Amino acid sequence: MTNLLNLEHVLDQVINRFCIRLDEVFSDSNKTARIDEWFSYLAWDAASQLTFSQPLGFLDSGTDIEDTIKDTNQSFRYFATIGQMPFLDFWLNKNPFLRIGPPAFAHALNFTREQLTKRNMSKQHNAQDFLQCFLETKSAHPDVMDDEQVLTNSFMNIIGAAHSTAISLKAVMYYVHKNPRVLLKLQYELDEAKLEVPVSYTAAQQLPYLNAVIKESLRMHPGIGMIMERVVPEGGLHLRNGYAIPKGTVVGMNPWVVHRDKDVFGPDAESFNPERWLQPETEISSMFQERMSRMNSAILTFGAGKRVCLGQDFSMMEISKVTATILLKYKFEFVDPAHEWHIIGHWFMTQVKIATEEKEELENRYYYSRGSASPSVVERRGFDRGGPQYNVLRDKNWLFEIMDENIAQVLRQSLVTTGDVGVNNVAHSGSEISNDQRACLYRLTNVNVAQLLEQSRHSFSIPTADVEEATAVLSGSGISIHQQAHLRDINSCISALRLAYRITLECAMEKIVAERDRVLNPQD
Repeated sequence: MTNLLNLEHVLDQVINRFCIRLDEVFSDSNKTARIDEWFSYLAWDAASQLTFSQPLGFLDSGTDIEDTIKDTNQSFRYFATIGQMPFLDFWLNKNPFLRIGPPAFAHALNFTREQLTKRNMSKQHNAQDFLQCFLETKSAHPDVMDDEQVLTNSFMNIIGAAHSTAISLKAVMYYVHKNPRVLLKLQYELDEAKLEVPVSYTAAQQLPYLNAVIKESLRMHPGIGMIMERVVPEGGLHLRNGYAIPKGTVVGMNPWVVHRDKDVFGPDAESFNPERWLQPETEISSMFQERMSRMNSAILTFGAGKRVCLGQDFSMMEISKVTATILLKYKFEFVDPAHEWHIIGHWFMTQVKIATEEKEELENRYYYSRGSASPSVVERRGFDRGGPQYNVLRDKNWLFEIMDENIAQVLRQSLVTTGDVGVNNVAHSGSEISNDQRACLYRLTNVNVAQLLEQSRHSFSIPTADVEEATAVLSGSGISIHQQAHLRDINSCISALRLAYRITLECAMEKIVAERDRVLNPQD
């Protein structure tokens, strides 16, 4: 706690800057704002300030510099899908001919390199930030950490802290303002406390209703929307409800499922109710403590166990301080209470389309699309592979679009390297190609097809013969992948590769369905 409070003044600087920028930008009473973007700017600058003692500059610019935040969202979409089908990463991000992967985070990465270089050249080493901690670790344990690891740790420190904290801040503000009763009660507690802004973390921790609101908001909207996978060890896993999970099964708990377990959080688990975290007069202390213990042990907002998020304390300090300060300084109202926010569910559950207007005070409009019906008992335990992580595979049309757009580009790029002056005509007309181009094309296609089959076998235990057979049947021609690749023009090879990857996606989904059925029906 002492180390945490030693860095509080860093957050105070960013929060003060946030308030100044809101006053500057939204002093015009008719001006509309995207409050979701501004909370993201705050979180990114705060993460940078804690890591380097320097902000990235989002608040000052009032923009998403070089699309850094947008690229982060796109990257998590890629990681969520590839995490379920890792063999595709070899074709996309690790393609030896043309990388088709997530954005490169140029601004944040260059800023990180710049800060590391400046710190290494500086003779003063009295900074109180994460970068200094990493450098001290490198000096004390050079066999454990080098400059490359310092760079990676610093960069990931920003990405992880900024994105998750921004999501949590938006969730708190959304649920508070969707429930006027809660807002009035929270504002009364804050007013009665006679706090100074920015509110100190010590003071915020003494406010029971503020803490109940934050806990309930993070229960309703945990930042992570997929399971954190583990593999069942030897001996299997036997659950108290009678389910037996065989060894080797990939299991995990999804926060969005566990947080709505009515056995733990009560019959109103689907509703936002901060009072569930408070002790009513009719509840004796021992029962309250037992109930709190059960609920706290089921909260997975920051994970749990040995792999719990290392930055959770810093994130909670920022969420508490910002929430209390903003609600004391500004009055928020929905422009249109009928509108709700929209959630993009790719690994992180990111909220978008949050607009505000300010007259003398800020007014908010949020948009939201709620998911499907309540989960089954097995889904609540988080072992159903047909849950959210399986739904990511249903986004295969997005993957198909990526492949359709880029397979041709990869092949044509490789043909350009042959130096044949007629390659552009070949690439676009499908005409016959030279012997050198044909040899290059066959070699490239064979390498990618072989890699595809190997990764299918390795990642999903799909026999090569099964992929070949399925391709021959679904192609409608009875021609295998390798046979289709040895046709006369580039478009034939493109068609062969597209078909090969579509078949592999289907095989991967069938494999996951079979694994799900095995978990749900262990007696079979």
